[in-house]
Amino acid sequence: MRQVLSRMDEVVVIGVGMHRFGRFADKRLGDLARDAVWLAIEDAGIDPRLLDIAYVANCYHGFFTGQCDAIAPVALGYTGLSGLAMCHVSGGTGAATLAFHDAVLAVGSGLYRMALAVGVEKQYVPGDPVRSIAAINTSLEHVVATDMGMTPLAELAMGLRRLMQERGWTRKDFAHITAKNRQHAANNPLAEIQQAISVEEILAAREVAWPLTRPMCASAAVDGAAAAIVCTRHCATPDRRRAAARRGDGAWQHALRVTGRSGQTQRSALHGCRAGRVCVGLRAGRRRPAGSRTAAGPRCGGAGRNARLLRARPVCAR
Repeated sequence: MRQVLSRMDEVVVIGVGMHRFGRFADKRLGDLARDAVWLAIEDAGIDPRLLDIAYVANCYHGFFTGQCDAIAPVALGYTGLSGLAMCHVSGGTGAATLAFHDAVLAVGSGLYRMALAVGVEKQYVPGDPVRSIAAINTSLEHVVATDMGMTPLAELAMGLRRLMQERGWTRKDFAHITAKNRQHAANNPLAEIQQAISVEEILAAREVAWPLTRPMCASAAVDGAAAAIVCTRHCATPDRRRAAARRGDGAWQHALRVTGRSGQTQRSALHGCRAGRVCVGLRAGRRRPAGSRTAAGPRCGGAGRNARLLRARPVCAR
């Protein structure tokens, strides 16, 4: 495997986009994906016709609508993109990571020059939270306990208690993780809950299934989408960056290196991501204007604005 990775082209993230996470009863799956995809295209400053393939992660559209196949064209049907390969990726809570992983491998292997990875879910059902919870439960493994009537969350809590005994973890350790995540969300205008919370408040909150309290459990009824565009380093040409600088649109001022031949790794804005190799840090350019986005934390200057075809020179020649 290491020999294969050493022969891969260096892959970089050139654009990211995100639709705010929350409850949007008036939006369809395709609406959420469209905003995220076009924000990523705008962030990259590319002609969208350069996209060779799209990997679309979605797990629950079939549960809510009955359409379990052809999810990728359904999700991207509202973006206006066509003429590229589309692959549906499903993998529970790790589905979007798998889509990103596949996009990186597709580009790094030389099979494609530019790929789009999208994760999108539409889980909010007005007045019926039970359906949202039931959808999430389909991603959990069925064991004897759940077959006998135990809820999946209770089964997960029992697993945590076993790990606490085996590894010496404490309830406070989980609270620190929750507090860290909520602090990040408080600084992200596209997060569902934008309010920090202390470790003490987390531990004192309503208990769901010991050792879990309510802030430690993610909401089930949430809609949202995120997208990333990856290409090889040699496609991200200096000429393309200079063109973006002349337009002044804030595009191409960062590139997140994902994999390459050097074998060196650094701490990344996307901690723990395994996409060929560990992601390494942001390659910063000049200062980004207010309202622009970065891979570390999207800042939306209007996530709901209409998509527009950018007048941009190609990143790499067809």
